[in-house]
Amino acid sequence: KPDPAGLSAEAQRAKVEAEVRLATVLPRNFRSRDARSRGATAGFWKSLSCGLLLAGWMAGVAPLRAEADCFADALDRAAGAPVVAGEGGWLYLPSELRFLSVGEFWGEAALDTGKAMNLTHRDPLGPIDDFNRQLADLDVNLLLVPVPPKALVYPAPLACTREASRVALDRLRTFYALLRERGVQVLDLTEDYLTPEALAEGRLYCQTDTHWTGLGVQRAARRIHEWIQMQEFASNVSGSATWTVTPGERAISGDLDRMRGTTGSEAVPVHEVRDAAGLPPPADMTRPILLLGDSHVLVYSAGADLHGTGAGLPDHLAALTGGNIDVLGVRGSGATTSRISLLRRMKSDPAYLKNKKLIIWCFTAREFTEADAWRFVPLPVL
Repeated sequence: KPDPAGLSAEAQRAKVEAEVRLATVLPRNFRSRDARSRGATAGFWKSLSCGLLLAGWMAGVAPLRAEADCFADALDRAAGAPVVAGEGGWLYLPSELRFLSVGEFWGEAALDTGKAMNLTHRDPLGPIDDFNRQLADLDVNLLLVPVPPKALVYPAPLACTREASRVALDRLRTFYALLRERGVQVLDLTEDYLTPEALAEGRLYCQTDTHWTGLGVQRAARRIHEWIQMQEFASNVSGSATWTVTPGERAISGDLDRMRGTTGSEAVPVHEVRDAAGLPPPADMTRPILLLGDSHVLVYSAGADLHGTGAGLPDHLAALTGGNIDVLGVRGSGATTSRISLLRRMKSDPAYLKNKKLIIWCFTAREFTEADAWRFVPLPVL
């Protein structure tokens, strides 16, 4: 629509983009440990966010610059269905295919590829960098562990070749390189999952569920433990407790199956972690390692509809490190909601992070575009 000030739609959008570029820089330079400064900064960002929401609505959002690749084609064939069905009974989440096909998702490109209503909450780069910096100020290490999209590891059921999916993989690794340049430690699980050994071991992801299988969990835990062993603080997060790890299977009802209104059962490979009494490792808020994230840190561990207990990521990390793991997982978005949950826990217990040495932040990689918000979350000062 014509702007009362005489700006065209293109000019209005350029103005919004300039303001968003400013928004991605200011939080790093103006973040203050002083409570009053934080309050003033928060007020500024609230005003800016409201203004940008209005500007975004007035200017409209340009069409997505979706790349013509196999994932976009598979999404088009689904024609708006809640679940994308591949060959051989494989099911995929449409938002995952969208993430893999929309192109770059950081910086100015996030204006087009992100899904957050607020334009300033679409870029994941700044908030991740800021979270890492805040934890470093508190003498806590951060390890970012994005869970690779299922379609990136298993593209064939979508009529995609490994080579055709390479562009999406390279884009993801480019983003990880940018994070590492800013000092963020990133564990790229595709470096393990896409090896011939891993692909030959068995299914790393469920066919009818959005989560990884027990094999995927176990391989991720091993990679995380290998990384921990190379750190100076390794001896400070290790214990002497022991658990027995036993391979097996579980029959699950996949969430993707339920989303499309069908009921079925899938046999999923798992590795159960139990002590001498047959009990899984309990979560322990006093331990030096916190596992933070979305349902990927809860599946096979939290019970109920998350497919049982004793075989999830915290269980395997406990067995590998010799000590219980503190867990803070959310069933919603692991992008901002998980950090807000950490903020609330810190407010309720000011000494909560005092003994923490490592936070492992694990969530599905599709959150880089599909999250409802990538917000800056200021943590309390110890």
